[in-house]
Amino acid sequence: MAGLRVNIEGWRFRASDGKLGADAQLRIVRQRLSGLAASSLRAGDSPAASAEIISQRQPVALEISEVGIDSVAEVSAAAVSQTSKIDIPEMIDINDKVKIMKGELTVGLFKRVMEGYEITGHNDDELRAILADPAQESNALTYVSLLNAREVAKRLSNLTGRKFRVQTEDEWMVAKDNLSGNHWTWTETKFSGATYVLRLLDGGLRDFRLPEGRCGAYAVRLVEDK
Repeated sequence: MAGLRVNIEGWRFRASDGKLGADAQLRIVRQRLSGLAASSLRAGDSPAASAEIISQRQPVALEISEVGIDSVAEVSAAAVSQTSKIDIPEMIDINDKVKIMKGELTVGLFKRVMEGYEITGHNDDELRAILADPAQESNALTYVSLLNAREVAKRLSNLTGRKFRVQTEDEWMVAKDNLSGNHWTWTETKFSGATYVLRLLDGGLRDFRLPEGRCGAYAVRLVEDK
């Protein structure tokens, strides 16, 4: 009876004493991958079909092949090692359904989540300069647009299996007395036309800009749906 070998760099498990068949091993792989991406694997999928499904939904090097039942199933994936480097900042409860970042998104977190992301558009040189400076790692990321904020929320969600997004103005209002940071932070609340609201803790000030705009005073605060 054949077993299943899965190779995703950096992760390995052993089919204990040769008793697990391909279906059982595939079930384990499906459970493990469910926290990394929205892979949709079914118990009846063949190794070849499973490889195709995962490659479409999770951009990692993956190989699945049938092997002898006594073989070791090895899993290695850039996504696994990348996830291990991600330290989610402090989140505080807004209510029983939503948490919000106490502080602002840091340069270091953005770099780890957005590895390989191409910086283009308004003031792109300013943002690239910040990302290239090692001394900025622990500082709040500025010169960031709402478009960048949405992308980092999407990628962070995919990497962690959690549900992050950009804050709304109402969420900011509820949490503002417990937040920290001295920059204008983007919200997903529309002001008028194509512009979106930004809020500043100091004085509770309110502003609005186009989502592609970048400025040295603009930063990001994410929320997480529980």
